[in-house]
Amino acid sequence: MSNKFKAKYNLFSILFIATTLCFVFKTGAIYSPDSIGYINMDIYRSSGYPLFISLHKLIFGAFFINFLLFSQFALNIYSIFFVTKNISNCLSLSKLNSYFLLLLFSIPFFYETKVINSVLSEAVAYPLFLLIVGTILAFITFKNFKNIYLSFLLLLILIQVRGQFLFLVPVLIIVVLISKINNKYSKNHWIAIAFAVSIPFFSVGTDIAFHKIAHNNATTTPWTGIQISALPFFVSKPNDYFIFESKLQREYFKYIYSNLEKKKILLSQVPEYPLSKIDFYFAHYVEIANNIIGNSGEEFFKNKYTPDELVVVNDRMATSMTVPLIKNNLGKWLKLYFQNIAKGIGSAKYLILNLLLLLFSLYKIIKENNLIAKYIFIGTLLIIGNITIVALAEPTTSRYCFYTNWILITIVMVLFQKTFFKKTDE
Repeated sequence: MSNKFKAKYNLFSILFIATTLCFVFKTGAIYSPDSIGYINMDIYRSSGYPLFISLHKLIFGAFFINFLLFSQFALNIYSIFFVTKNISNCLSLSKLNSYFLLLLFSIPFFYETKVINSVLSEAVAYPLFLLIVGTILAFITFKNFKNIYLSFLLLLILIQVRGQFLFLVPVLIIVVLISKINNKYSKNHWIAIAFAVSIPFFSVGTDIAFHKIAHNNATTTPWTGIQISALPFFVSKPNDYFIFESKLQREYFKYIYSNLEKKKILLSQVPEYPLSKIDFYFAHYVEIANNIIGNSGEEFFKNKYTPDELVVVNDRMATSMTVPLIKNNLGKWLKLYFQNIAKGIGSAKYLILNLLLLLFSLYKIIKENNLIAKYIFIGTLLIIGNITIVALAEPTTSRYCFYTNWILITIVMVLFQKTFFKKTDE
């Protein structure tokens, strides 16, 4: 019986892989305004994905895009089979649920994001994230430290692809802390935590080294400051320039504020209808961040720096404005920040549901050291961690939040199986 099922499983796998491959090459490469920055290895792009593209350019020349798509296909396919196998083994999922989980992971291949076809960093970030999830669950279950060290290595690479995944550093530390052996911590636990703590420092050092070699500028990847300052500028008031100490900061604030005011894209200028304030911010984010703080901000420093230096100087200036503006408009900023989180997670109800699952599973871990509770706790922590860091810098659209869309469904599926079925299918 098992051999027959295995044959069916192999047939299912072959059909799934073939169907996905046909879809990928029929759809072809999907470009967005951000794609050119990755292809050209611009200074405001971190190293991971531009180097991935450059390797394909070097090897395949003019045909690099087709081979890039194939590499993205192979990496994504491997990752979803890897994480499905690990989750199925760790949670003792039924065969039917394992199939369903595999299809769930593949949704971003075919719908909306079309992650394999996109010439964007998500094409590499998504499979790396799934590989890390698979190794985390294996470590929680079997407490083999090779798994957690593999997740550290994968995270170092992933952060170079997309900086938003820095939130995984505290998650990995928590994973180590909830994985006691005989209710005790060993030397290996503390060594692993030390490695996890060092990841941000290694990441920053690698980032600076890359830009020094590629752009002759020893800087971290600029543009993050522009992103995180967008919401503070949006909620700012005309007299906020008083809070800044330097004359240059005050002049920069007045310049950016006046440009936002002319475009009528400040919180104080949001019309009562038809959009809510958070929807208005979503609709005008690109204009606020990219065009005003980004492009107009660089014009503020024009004729003083080279193009690459302009990006860095403007990003540093925007970064320096962020915390003071948040402090001076804390209530407005917090309200929109939490609305951004709720919108990205689906609604306030889903946010509350995730928080309840997080707290309940933590309680079960403390009281009973329950394994299923550990999976639920880490799953909801991944959802909340990703959404809270994204909401600091971006509107929480599917491009930044799709990585964890499968988790809540998987939790429901596991609870359903554990509640209504005593054992998995044979």
